[in-house]
Amino acid sequence: MATKGSRQVPYTWSEYTTKVSSNTWQGGWVESRGENNYRTHALDVYTGSCAKSYPVPYNIFCEMIQNGIWLGGWYRTEQYLLKYRAFDGTEYESTLCEESNPCSLSLYGEMISNEIWEGGWVQEYNGTLRYVQSLQIVISSGSGSGNGYGSGISGGSVPEAGSGSGELEALGCSISAGNHVVAPVHDENGKQIGTLHANWTSGNTIGQHELSVVTISISPQLNSNTFNTNNLYTVWINAYELRIHGTYIFTQNGESTLGHVYNEFIIPEEFRQYD
Repeated sequence: MATKGSRQVPYTWSEYTTKVSSNTWQGGWVESRGENNYRTHALDVYTGSCAKSYPVPYNIFCEMIQNGIWLGGWYRTEQYLLKYRAFDGTEYESTLCEESNPCSLSLYGEMISNEIWEGGWVQEYNGTLRYVQSLQIVISSGSGSGNGYGSGISGGSVPEAGSGSGELEALGCSISAGNHVVAPVHDENGKQIGTLHANWTSGNTIGQHELSVVTISISPQLNSNTFNTNNLYTVWINAYELRIHGTYIFTQNGESTLGHVYNEFIIPEEFRQYD
């Protein structure tokens, strides 16, 4: 369980204002009207998410560390160098996720949990490198029809041709049942409006038999908004690798907008079964 005040367990606006009024505010993440921003002890605001494209300034990074609420992410050093500091305290250079310095499966899992994966190279346990695209989804312009929240249609029943053969297909590359955050969903102005989730059953991720079945859903940032995900589908395209594609409808204040998804997602290591 993440610490109160971290990005995954932010303070409410009411809790924040109460602490400020009583002069007990030490800094932390605060959620208000669907937005989750970091507010420092001095009441300065960081509107990023610890992603590489918007790293945390050094003074704010130090405050997060002191408060014990750093969950992993990118920051700038005093010398303005870009670094990644993992949740366990290990630090990595700015070349992390480049082909010459690929990301481990555990770091990939940490980044997608924190919704800051922006694309890069991941190294499997057998040394194989694979490029995993950015998991940042931006809603397209255009109107849709219908509203309401849909739990998603399961896909992945039949892999694409050539996605597995021989020894791999015999092994099945199975996974245990689980769920995970896949990607944040943003509007055209960069504001997060939802989070895409994947839920899957135990089964294989390659071959033709006993494949894991995946269900996709999107949770809105604001309870007054809704997502219809009935036209999102999944297919296993490689060992432990899932493609999510299709459309969804985002409804806000009675107006609907059509969004498109065409993303790949690899199953984090804690769900993989290698025997």
